[in-house]
Amino acid sequence: MTTTYPSGIKYRDGVDGTQAMIVTSQPAFKISKPVRQRGDDKWPPRGAFEEPKMEVRELIRPKKASKDYSKFFAQNALPHNYAGYRAPPGTQHFQIDEGQVMEQGEEEEEEEEEEEEEEEEEDEE
Repeated sequence: MTTTYPSGIKYRDGVDGTQAMIVTSQPAFKISKPVRQRGDDKWPPRGAFEEPKMEVRELIRPKKASKDYSKFFAQNALPHNYAGYRAPPGTQHFQIDEGQVMEQGEEEEEEEEEEEEEEEEEDEE
């Protein structure tokens, strides 16, 4: 019987058909520390520095100072004709059906006309 191990070495049974003895070995010296130590295990040496002791202090919240900004806003006021926001052109309408564009003012007029027609119908009854 031939067994192939990942290393590529083939172990075969002996000539007489018996397997070779397996010898287990123990290390001669017990290594307690790894051969290569990490740098932070070496330096700084243990006990070289004292651990900082945390102070227990009372929590003091700073007082909020109320300031008067009216003079600042009076000096930096915008001119009366300044437009704060201008809507981009072409954004002040919406479409109802394809091809029909209705201005916002027209919508209100149509709603008013519908309400008037409903009132007239109720009056006729």
